Amino acid sequence: MFNFLALFVLVVYVTTSFSIADDFETEFSRLINVNSDQEHQVYGSSGSNEEHTVFFPQKLDHFKSTARNLWDQRSIVLNTHYKKNGPFFVYLFGNKPASIEWLRNSRIMSYAKDAQALVIGLEHRYYGDSRPFANTSLENLNYLDVQQALADIAYFIRTVNEISLVPENTKWVLFGGFYGGSLAAWARLRYPHLVYGAVASGALMSIKSEYPEYLESVRNSYFSFNYTCAKNIKSAFQQIEDLLQTQEGRTKISQQFRLCGSLESNEEDKAIFRGILSEQIALAVERNHRSYDESMSSICYIMNRDSDSALENLKTVSSRFLPRGYCWYTKETSIVSAYQKVHYDSREQSDRLWQYQLCTQLGLNLPSTKSSDMFGQYKPEAESLAKYCQDIFGPEYNQQTIDEGVKEMELEFGGSAFNTNRLAFIYGSQDPWRGAGITEKVKNALYDVVNIKGASHLADLESSRKDADLENGIQEIKDILKSWLQPQT
Repeated sequence: MFNFLALFVLVVYVTTSFSIADDFETEFSRLINVNSDQEHQVYGSSGSNEEHTVFFPQKLDHFKSTARNLWDQRSIVLNTHYKKNGPFFVYLFGNKPASIEWLRNSRIMSYAKDAQALVIGLEHRYYGDSRPFANTSLENLNYLDVQQALADIAYFIRTVNEISLVPENTKWVLFGGFYGGSLAAWARLRYPHLVYGAVASGALMSIKSEYPEYLESVRNSYFSFNYTCAKNIKSAFQQIEDLLQTQEGRTKISQQFRLCGSLESNEEDKAIFRGILSEQIALAVERNHRSYDESMSSICYIMNRDSDSALENLKTVSSRFLPRGYCWYTKETSIVSAYQKVHYDSREQSDRLWQYQLCTQLGLNLPSTKSSDMFGQYKPEAESLAKYCQDIFGPEYNQQTIDEGVKEMELEFGGSAFNTNRLAFIYGSQDPWRGAGITEKVKNALYDVVNIKGASHLADLESSRKDADLENGIQEIKDILKSWLQPQT
């Protein structure tokens, strides 16, 4: 599934200024050279406390001994709670640019306070300001893969451990959400001598070419949350299907849902329109722990209004995602063109990079569920990930390429079958991605699993709500961390 909402809604990015450290070792040493008897605050170049951005000289290719090319990988260091000999907590940002504000407000800071840990946010190669090349042309994407990203983590840890002021035997614990959570778990598996522990939230551990369970989970969440609301959503999508069959109906949709131009009769454009609507409904399940406006309660409040039809209510829901004066693009050519932009000043860059990873290693096509018509008719040809991969990156990025990449990942990392200690998987019961994760602790398993009742995707990392079930889950995570980090007797 494409990130349709990010493509066609105006997004304003606010960035803070920062300076690139001339000497990584000197700068990092300054940040950890704190009084062992008290917590410490560092004032970064932007003038804000508790944080600093340091660029690490990272290898471009970890698997070619003669390769000498380096690039600057962005790391964020927060030593608010750090005391000498405390552990290092590293959050892996995965397929999103690193954010100081997000890290500062995350639950990781609470974990760090309890453990007196240094907090580091590590940005994934190619994303955000961690740019091995000046652009993301297809040739330059050759080094964008999971294996290189994991080696980045290992090389970062190994290099920092060699800094004289870093205490010997410092324990490194990785954190991550979604794909970042997968990286944390895989790094613990691949580099156990460097990664002491890992907490993987909402992690994708069972990589497969298609994942229709996502929308099926969204459907089930609505039916369990508010049956009337779910029925109204299904009714609205059924009305959409009826309108899509005629030119008059498509014209009505184009006008009422503020599309950029007329909706055509081809199945590809219809699938894009369905994708826009279903993503709006699905995101409320993923983000249910955030503000009311992003929650399922907000969606259902609108969908259950008796004053308008289900279709009118769905239109109201859709309009909330679109600023005044803007429209939705539903042309396949427009989407392909957006993802073919190779310059970092394009706001679609993160989506282009993630699409490349899906096409080459991760798969995860999200078709409409075959067992439910809640989100309209299933059109495999129109919804094929392979079709978009070929249109964006070229004919060689076909279904065979996707399947082979997925099989290689399963072979290398064992899917959901691997087992190691000091590894915790965290999932909310309402997380649509939990079907691709490790949600049960099997017999003789060395890892831990925390299932949080009623929690949505990454609520354990992001939510500040006072919810008893969530707080119990957070406490369970803290207890696990404490058991890992307590002195061995």
